[in-house]
Amino acid sequence: MSENRLIIYREDDPDIPDLPINFGTYALMMYYAGKIDPALAEMLYDSSISQVWYLLIHELPGGELIDNDGLAHFAPDEIPAIINFIGTKVIPALRKENNEIDLLETYGGQAKFYDMFCDQDGFLNDIGIDTDEDYATYPRDLIYYFTGYKKLLERALSLNKPYEVWIN
Repeated sequence: MSENRLIIYREDDPDIPDLPINFGTYALMMYYAGKIDPALAEMLYDSSISQVWYLLIHELPGGELIDNDGLAHFAPDEIPAIINFIGTKVIPALRKENNEIDLLETYGGQAKFYDMFCDQDGFLNDIGIDTDEDYATYPRDLIYYFTGYKKLLERALSLNKPYEVWIN
């Protein structure tokens, strides 16, 4: 039975709806982006995690502090490249996929994807998915979430203000 973990992006503005993403979908998004450009996918990943987690995984000072404010790692100098990557590389690649094909099936199914994902080096190891995560697996689903995240980044950059990120 899936634990239905979510990664939730939230802005300070109550009129802007939260962007909840199933944890399996989030992992699939990062994996897919990593196949396109590993360096830009790692920047995308870094932008999607909390500042405290960023400091911990990169072994930077301050990461040992416990901080529950949920503020995302916010690097305004990197965000334009991430927005461009999503808009010009990731979404167009997803649009070229057959919308009737389950992306997990192209990787051999959920169990094979899990094994393949866990065998990766680099930032994907920091995500820590389980075997029973929930997934949205069609290209149109990932386009929806990437588009929502891109809009969140654009807004954060225009306000020069980080957003919140929570794992529930």
